This record gives sequence, structure tokens and C-alpha cells, in this order.
Amino acid sequence: MFIALNANNEKVSIENADKICEYFCPVCNEKLSIKATNSLSVRPHFAHKKGTECLDDWKHDMSEWHYNWQCQFPEEYREVVVEKDEKKHRADVLINGYVIEFQHSPISRDEIKERNEFYTNCGYKVIWVFDANDKIKKTFDNNGSIDPARLQAWERLEWKRARAEFKDQTCKNVFYFIEYNTDISTNPPQNADIMLYLTELHPKEIEYLPTIFPINNKLGYSYLLKDYFVKSFWPIKNNDNVMSAFQIIDNSQKYKQILENQKKRSIPRTQYYISKSNIRKFRF
Repeated sequence: MFIALNANNEKVSIENADKICEYFCPVCNEKLSIKATNSLSVRPHFAHKKGTECLDDWKHDMSEWHYNWQCQFPEEYREVVVEKDEKKHRADVLINGYVIEFQHSPISRDEIKERNEFYTNCGYKVIWVFDANDKIKKTFDNNGSIDPARLQAWERLEWKRARAEFKDQTCKNVFYFIEYNTDISTNPPQNADIMLYLTELHPKEIEYLPTIFPINNKLGYSYLLKDYFVKSFWPIKNNDNVMSAFQIIDNSQKYKQILENQKKRSIPRTQYYISKSNIRKFRF
């Protein structure tokens, strides 16, 4: 864990921890140690001492990628303890009714299912963000651009990760994203962290839903920039050209329905579009 409690029951993040002080687990209140201070593979973190049993028996990622994602959110929203029916678990981030789980390391199908059921039974929506850096390639072209906006109609993206863990994991109020870094088609071209909202996972390719959000006062749809994803959870002001996370997902699902309706009318994939009448369905 990256956040623990001090002797005064105050939250302390790992970067502010002092080895001479005592720290305690926010779930079981057992003493913790500071680990991996000199490691190159994982971030320094708090850990239970050997032989300690904690109510939160889920494995938690201690990678640099995971830590950097959590730090995008204020400390009060990080590693929040959720409790129900004598079960306690730490959500990576809990904000605006969403539990956000960041996953860099492998995780079993059963644990994904268990987390989804626990958090949704607690009344929260769940968003998974998976690290797909260096794991995305284009079908039939290993060296081609993996910018989704540059894909041809017949091209697909592949995610080099075991798919069995996601079998039967689709359920209400659970959403899956992958995040990776690539060069994107802007003028001038730039490197960016982008996110894809996954709808299906197949043995050889992924199906993602173009995300709907405003760009320079116009409606954009393709992928979601990491910065925009984080910003979507902050309080939205009337003069902000920003959608909430719920609006992004809701509008993207409406867009999916538009595409499906067009497909039923035998409109070729390359002619998919959003008409002015359909744009009115999206909320800003």
C-alpha cells in the first residue's frame, strides 16, 4: 500500500513516511514496515510484517505505473477503505461514486469477479484501467501505427495479454479501459497517453468503443486522453468544456447504439457518422 495511518490515525503517503515512525494498516490496524526503498522494479511501499493476517487479502500492485496513476488524484480519494458485511477492502481510488482499480500486474479471473461483485454490492460503479504499454499491436502489421484514429476500416488492434481472465466479467456498472502511450495524429504530431473503452475481448483482437467528448468546442470521438479521463472526475463548472466520467461513458454507449442501428441498415463501416440530429442526444 502507498498510504498508511500514523499513531494519530492520520493518513500518511509513502513519500512522506519516516522510518523511525510507526505506521498501521487502515484495514486491520496492524503495524506496517516500509519496503522496497532501493528497488528498481517496484515503488517503495508499506507492507504487513511477516505472519500478519489482514482482512483485505487481495493482491495490490506496487508498480511505478500504478503509483503514478493514483497520484493523479488527491490523497483523500486514494486507497479508501470500503466495508460491507464484515468485509473490508482498499479501493485504489474512490471518487464520485466510482471505484477505480489500476492494474499493471497479472490478476486472476476470480479476483476480478470478486472485486466487481464486492464494490457493486456496496453501491459503486467500477472502472478498471489496465496497463497496455508495449502490449498493443496492429493486426497484420507489427510495425504500424497503433493510433486508433489512423486505423483503416479492415484493421484491428491486438492486446498481448491473457484473455481468459476476462471471460464472463462483463456486468452492469463495470467498465474496462486500457491505457498506453503512442504517437497520435495531431497537428503537429505529439506523443500522448491514450485510453480505449473496451466492449469485448476476443482471442486475437479487442473491441473498443469510441469515446465521446468535446474537443475545441466540437464533438470528438475516437480514444480518450489520460489527462481528460482524470479531469472528468473533478467538479464540472458551467463554463468548462469538460464532460463528467458518467457522461463520457453514457454518450459513448449511445454512440455504439447509433453505429449498430446504421449497421442494420447495411451502411458500410467506412461511412459511419454522427448526424446533427444524433449529436443532440449527447449531453454536455
